[in-house]
Amino acid sequence: ILSHAKPGTRVKLRIINAAASSYFIFEYSGGPMKVIESDGVKVNQFTAQKIRIAMAETYDVIVTVSENKTYEFRASAEDGTGYAVAYIGHGNLLPASTYPKPNLALMDMMGGMDHGSMGGHDMSSMNMSGGDTEHANMNMPNMSCMDHSSHNKNHSTKKTSLVDKQLPHVDYLNNYKSVKSPVVTTLPKENPVRIVTLKLTGSMERYVWSINDTPMYAADEIVIRRGENVKFILMNETMMNHPIHLHGHFFRVLNGQGEYSPLKHTVNMAPFETVEIEFEANAEKDWIFHCHNLYHMKLGMGGVIHYEGTKHDLALMDHAGDHSSEHGNIWFNTTRLEGYSNFANA
Repeated sequence: ILSHAKPGTRVKLRIINAAASSYFIFEYSGGPMKVIESDGVKVNQFTAQKIRIAMAETYDVIVTVSENKTYEFRASAEDGTGYAVAYIGHGNLLPASTYPKPNLALMDMMGGMDHGSMGGHDMSSMNMSGGDTEHANMNMPNMSCMDHSSHNKNHSTKKTSLVDKQLPHVDYLNNYKSVKSPVVTTLPKENPVRIVTLKLTGSMERYVWSINDTPMYAADEIVIRRGENVKFILMNETMMNHPIHLHGHFFRVLNGQGEYSPLKHTVNMAPFETVEIEFEANAEKDWIFHCHNLYHMKLGMGGVIHYEGTKHDLALMDHAGDHSSEHGNIWFNTTRLEGYSNFANA
């Protein structure tokens, strides 16, 4: 609770998704948030009403206390199971909107789809509109485009600074199209280029997750050389989201911003999406990259990047040898019980 914040106070918040497997939708009831950094790196400022944040991602935002009210900064779990709140200001409470729960009936209707690659409740984050989700807001089955008329009335009376009004605005930030670096981020043109294609693979039916159909404990290391520009072509072949995190490097997300592509350490991959990232190989030894959904990483969705000509990190090699069960080499049981009649099924 930041109750001492007076009208006119601007508060900088660093949002970090430290959850194991939950996506959160952030919203401030006092008006749009001004986004100033992503993963700790400055971006061209813009405002957003809602921000969807994947595991391991961070956003730095500035919010304003406009009046003598208590404003909510709310983090809603995308699966509709609940939310956490921070209160800013003092006075009558102005709540943020409630994120709708998934429609379980609609989810059940999708039972005829191919479960070999389905991704569980993350179906709710798929863009079923076929267009730009920032504008369509059609994330079935959460139906985030539904009318929050009472909430919108609250926001129609909010006060924002002239500077904020002049900034680009996104109603719902759930991809990286609006994220742009304020400085040129291109890699050295004289460096040789290495291109690596990585397919994100897995199955909900067996609940196994891997890269290029190989769990981390059995995968070959990806060998790169210092001084190269390395491009990863990430292809998500599953129906789940995967926040891919690279240790020890910031990479450019090639999101259409050209020379001003943003730098990040985590990029979220939507179902069936292809994303290209690139970075300068300027380190040494071994670095892990992996899906930051804890349960996907646990079952093998990850790999090791090794710098050619440098010694392996012995601690990492020992861990990989002794703890293969922590990287996908594991068996588990599952049971499924169904009952049907002419009138119902369960």
